[in-house]
Amino acid sequence: MVTSSVYHSRADPPATEPDPMRQAPRQGLTLVEAVIASTFVALAALVALASLPALTFGSARARLRVEALHYAQSIVEEHRVAEWPTLASLPLRRSLPPRNMPGSSVILRPSIEYSAVPGFSASELLRIRVEVSWEERGGIARVQQETTLANVTGR
Repeated sequence: MVTSSVYHSRADPPATEPDPMRQAPRQGLTLVEAVIASTFVALAALVALASLPALTFGSARARLRVEALHYAQSIVEEHRVAEWPTLASLPLRRSLPPRNMPGSSVILRPSIEYSAVPGFSASELLRIRVEVSWEERGGIARVQQETTLANVTGR
């Protein structure tokens, strides 16, 4: 009779067959998890897309206000460099010709007002106020630019 004994070290345990009742760790998503994740992504996209019209209107409105302010400033600068007698002979309040806003159907309507500064005569110091108005969502929007001019030539 021949007997053999096999010695197994601790580093080399005996090979065993996998237990069929034991399952490997699960990988991936189930169908229910995928549907729930897709629903959350769709809701987030819907919220983001719903806010886009308000954002684009806000940026267009801000651009329009900036353009109107630039226009008012250019009118003030034109009158700042004009000769003093020309300024003094103009009416105290008048409307200027309307101007189309570049790249849109908005019409800018400027007006200018001259007034004396309290404590000074109109030949010494003038206040110029330019107002630009336009129609916006059923209402009137306005911007103003104001400056004071001094007659340094004494004429």
